[in-house]
Amino acid sequence: MANPIRLLSQNFYKELSAASVSWLLGNVGDKIRVETSISIEIYAVGSSDQMFTLNATDGYIGTGWVFDPQGQFANFNIGDTVLFRNQTDGSVYTFTIIDKKDNSSIQLSAKFTTVGDNYQLGNATFTVTTPITSLRYRYNTITNTGSDTFISAIDGISEQLFISKSKAASDTSLSAMEPQNALTWQEGLAGSLTTDFSGSSVPVCQIQGIQIDDGTTDGVYKSQFKIVHYTRISPYLLYLMTIPPFKDSNCLKFITQVDALYYYTDPNFVRSQIFDSILGNVGWYNENFATGKTNYSIANLAYSNGGNAVDSIQLDASETTVTFDIYNTVNTPFSSGNTKFVLGFFKVPTDVAEYQNNGQLLDINFLFDRAKQTVGSGAVNGDNYGGTYQVLKGISAAFVSSSRITVTAKIDMAAAVLTAFDKSSPPQYLLFVSVQDHTKATNASDLVTLEVDKEPFTIVTSDPTMIVPSNTFIRHPEVNPATEGITPGAIATPEVLATIDYDASAWTGGSATFNLQLNFNFLLGGSNTWTAAGQSSINAAMTALVSAINAATGITSVTWNNTTKILHIVAPVGSGATGNTYTISFSASGGGAPSITPSSGSFSGGVDPTYQQLDVFPEDELVACSEFYIDRTGRTSNEIILQSINGRIVAKNGAKEFELDQYIMQLSSFPFVGDSQQFDAQVARAFHIPVGTIRKYIEVKRRNDLDSGNKRYFSANYPLLWRWEYWTAALGVDAAFFDTTKPNNGFNEWWYQYAQVSGWSLNYELNISATKDGTPQAYQLVQPILPHDYRSNSAYVLKEVVTFDNIDHTKQLCTGGNTDVTINSQVYHTKFDKQFLYTDRDTLVRAIFTKNSTPANVTVVIGMEIWEQGGIYGKRRFSSKWQADSDTWFKSSDPTGTPLKVVVNAYGNSIVAECYIDYTKLPANIQSYKLSARIYEIGGVLETDDGVPITTDDGVQIEVD
Repeated sequence: MANPIRLLSQNFYKELSAASVSWLLGNVGDKIRVETSISIEIYAVGSSDQMFTLNATDGYIGTGWVFDPQGQFANFNIGDTVLFRNQTDGSVYTFTIIDKKDNSSIQLSAKFTTVGDNYQLGNATFTVTTPITSLRYRYNTITNTGSDTFISAIDGISEQLFISKSKAASDTSLSAMEPQNALTWQEGLAGSLTTDFSGSSVPVCQIQGIQIDDGTTDGVYKSQFKIVHYTRISPYLLYLMTIPPFKDSNCLKFITQVDALYYYTDPNFVRSQIFDSILGNVGWYNENFATGKTNYSIANLAYSNGGNAVDSIQLDASETTVTFDIYNTVNTPFSSGNTKFVLGFFKVPTDVAEYQNNGQLLDINFLFDRAKQTVGSGAVNGDNYGGTYQVLKGISAAFVSSSRITVTAKIDMAAAVLTAFDKSSPPQYLLFVSVQDHTKATNASDLVTLEVDKEPFTIVTSDPTMIVPSNTFIRHPEVNPATEGITPGAIATPEVLATIDYDASAWTGGSATFNLQLNFNFLLGGSNTWTAAGQSSINAAMTALVSAINAATGITSVTWNNTTKILHIVAPVGSGATGNTYTISFSASGGGAPSITPSSGSFSGGVDPTYQQLDVFPEDELVACSEFYIDRTGRTSNEIILQSINGRIVAKNGAKEFELDQYIMQLSSFPFVGDSQQFDAQVARAFHIPVGTIRKYIEVKRRNDLDSGNKRYFSANYPLLWRWEYWTAALGVDAAFFDTTKPNNGFNEWWYQYAQVSGWSLNYELNISATKDGTPQAYQLVQPILPHDYRSNSAYVLKEVVTFDNIDHTKQLCTGGNTDVTINSQVYHTKFDKQFLYTDRDTLVRAIFTKNSTPANVTVVIGMEIWEQGGIYGKRRFSSKWQADSDTWFKSSDPTGTPLKVVVNAYGNSIVAECYIDYTKLPANIQSYKLSARIYEIGGVLETDDGVPITTDDGVQIEVD
C-alpha cells in the first residue's frame, strides 16, 4: 500500500458552536479545536491479476521468499512482524521478515508448508503487526494555493511539531504531546498548557488511542489514534498587524503531517504522510469568513479609568473599563441567555524582535487573553485571570435589543504584562470580539471577528516636562525648517497628564484652622469645588482635602506628603481651544490663615490660539519637521532612554479614529554618549523625489549642534505625499465613510473625504515614547490639518493644465474646448472634453493660473502618473523650484536652463508654467495618464492676502493619440 497512514477524519470546532466541519472555517484570532483521527495500516494485498509468489525460489537465495509484482513492500522492513491471511479459506499465519531485497521481495522467517515452491496466490494480504508506540504531529496554516511547509510563519525558522514518545493505540486515555523546536510558535502560558472552550486548563495538544485491530478479520493490522489540538487562527503577518495575503479568495487551509514510529529513539523505521488537500475559508477582521462583508459592527466605544474618560487603556496597574456596543440591524440575531461571544486581547508588536526567537511562548509574546461569555449572564474573567499574565476580568454583556448588545470589560494588567508592553515602542494593543447568530449551523454561520480597537496605550506621564516637542511643516518650495514653513502653536493632548505641586511647608498656623484655594487651568471643560471644614492641623486638613478631591470627578490623583509638605495634583489635559479654571476650595472657621506658596505649577499641553492653520492639497509634498529636547535639569542622575518616535496621519472623531499613514523609529538600542543617546536613523521613502533632499527621507537624529545648558536636542523629519488615490483601498476606515457609490465603498486613499463627514477631522500626531528610570513616559503633539480638494481656491479664476504640439505651441491637443481665454496673445481653449499626448515625439504641457490679484513668489509643480495606477509611488513631478528626480518623465522647455526645471512666466494676474513630456521616458503600452499642476505662493504679503494656496486639476484624463 502506497500510503501507510490513512486519515479517518479531521474535524474543526469553534468556540461558539458545538458542531464541527471538516475544513478550516473561521476568522483571524479565533481559537479552534482540531481533532485528527488516523489509522496506521501497513499492508500489501494481492488479486487475481496481481498474485503473490509464495516460497519463491527463482533467483532467490534461501527459503521463505515472497515476491509481489506490485512492489507493495516499500513500508515493510527487516525485523517486522507480519501477518498473512488467505482471504479464500481464512487461514492466518505469523512470520518475521528476516531479509528484504527490494520493494517487491521479502524473506520470511519460515516457509509456507501448505503450498509448494513458487506458488501463485491472489486473494491474500500481508500486514505488518509491529506495534506503533510513538508519533510525531506537524501542523501549519498556509494559503490554499501555497506550497506545503510546516515552518512557523511567526519565527520563520522552526517546524511546528508535537511528539508523543510512548503511546499505544489501545490506550484510550488522553496524553499530552510535547512541543519541539523554538518556543515562539507554541501556544500556552504554562509549559504546553492552554484553556479549552470551557475555560479549563488542558494540554495544547493531546493524543489518545482509538483501537488496535489485530488484522485477523480482514487481514489488515490497524493502529488508530486521535490527536486533539487547540490552536488559534493567527494573523499570517503579525508585525504591525499588516493585512495578510489570505484576504478574500486566497484563504488559509490547515495542513498536517503524521509520522509513525515503532520506537521514539529509533529513526530507521518512520512512516509518514501529509494531509493537505482540504481547502479552508478564513476571514480577516470585520468580515464573515472570507466574504468581505458583515452585518455586525462596533459603536460607542468608551474607556474610563478612576471615573475619568480616557482615550485608550491606561498603561499602569490601575483598572480601565471599556464599553462598546455590537450592532446587527439586518439579521437582529441577539438573544439574552443565548447569544455567545468571545472577547480577545493581544499585544500588537512594533518590532519582529518582540516575537521571534526570544525563547518565549507565543501567548506570552503576544499577551493573548480571552473570555467566552453569554449575553445576560454574570460577569466572567479572562483565561489568565489571577495568573502572571492577567489582562481581562469582569466581562459581561447587557441585552438591549435583538439588534444591539452592550459589552463591558475591565482591563487589569498584571506586572508581567506591563513589563512586556514597556519593551514595545510604542506599546499597542488590539481588542477584538467574535460573535455569531446562535441559531445558525456551523457551516452556514455568520461568525465574524470584529476589531473593537487597535490603539497605543494611554500612558500616565509622571514627568510631563522632561521632553518638550515642537513641529514645523515645510511644503514643496521650502527646505529649511529652521527658517521656513508653518510652525503651529502647542496643541493640547489628552494622552498627557498635567501635574501641579503646592508647597505648604511655610505654614506656621499651628493648630488653627485655615482657608486654602488653588486655581489652575487644565482645559477640563468645567470647574469643580470641594469644601471641607473644621480641621485643626495641616496634616489633618490636607488629608481631608486629598480624600475630598480624589472622590470627585475630573482629577486623576491627589496626594499629600506630610514630610515634604507637598500637595501633588494630577489631572488630564483637555483638548479644547479655551480653558476653564479648575478650582479647589478648602474652607474652615477660626484664625490663623496659612501662608501657602506654589513651588511649581505646570501642565503639559494647552492650546496656543495663535497657531497657524495647516492647509494641504491633493498630491502635496509635505514634511513634518519635529524638534524636541530632553531637559536634564534636575534629572542628571536619571536614566532617560528614548524608546521610539512615531509620526502618523489620523482621522479622528472623539474616541473614534483610524490611521492613514505612519512611521515608527525604534530608538532604544542606540548607544549613549555622555548622558544621551546618539543616532542618525534614516529610511528612504519610495517616492520619486531626488536623493539627498529633505522630502525623500524619514530621519530621526541627535542634534548636538542645538544643545544649550541641560537641554539635549533631537529632530525628526517625516515626509509624505497627501494622498489622492481613490482607486486604492484603505484599511481600517471607519464605517461612517461606507458608500457603495464610491470606489472601494469609500474605503480608499482619497484623504480629502475623511474631513468632509461631520465630526471628523484629520490630524498629524507626533508621539515620543521614553522611559525615565524604567518608567514609561509619553509625549505627543497633535496638529489639525485642513485638507482641500482640487481647484478649491476661489481666488484663482482660471486653473488649467493643457497639452500642446511640441513644434506649433499654438496647437492644443484637445477636443471639445468651449471657452477661449487669451493670455499674452495666446488663445487657450478650456473646458475641453479630452486631451491627448504624443507617443512618437514630445508633448508640451502648460499649467495656467489666473488670479483675481497679482500672484507673487510662485512655485509651480507639474505631475504625471498612469491613470488610476500611479499614486504616491508612481507619480513623477517636475518643479520650477527644484531639480527633478533622475527618472522623471519631463524635460525643460528651456534647454539652456541649469538645472532643467519648469519654466514660469507671469503675464499680469496670470501665471503660465510649461515643460515637455519626454516620450522616450514613458512606459510602454500605457493608454491613459493623468496630469496635475500645483501653484504655491510662499512668503510676502500675498500669502496673507491669498490665505490658501491652490492645487489645480482633479484628474484630467490624458488619452494617447
